[in-house]
Amino acid sequence: GEQRYLEWYTTVERYVETHFIDRECGEWFGYLHYDGTVANPVKGNMGKGPFHIPRMLLLLEKMDELAARGEKLLIM
Repeated sequence: GEQRYLEWYTTVERYVETHFIDRECGEWFGYLHYDGTVANPVKGNMGKGPFHIPRMLLLLEKMDELAARGEKLLIM
């Protein structure tokens, strides 16, 4: 419920959208250098499958819904 968490969320969301997403060919890059440039253009490997990105997007959507109602999501 604190404003600073919304600000961090927005900052991270903006960074992900501007650095990780491959707008030219689709999908997401898995690894970036500290300066935000792509470290490896390979998009699929044993650690990055079709499960994790949709799972996190669904979780973020749920968090947005709860935040709009003033509720919190407890993650254990």
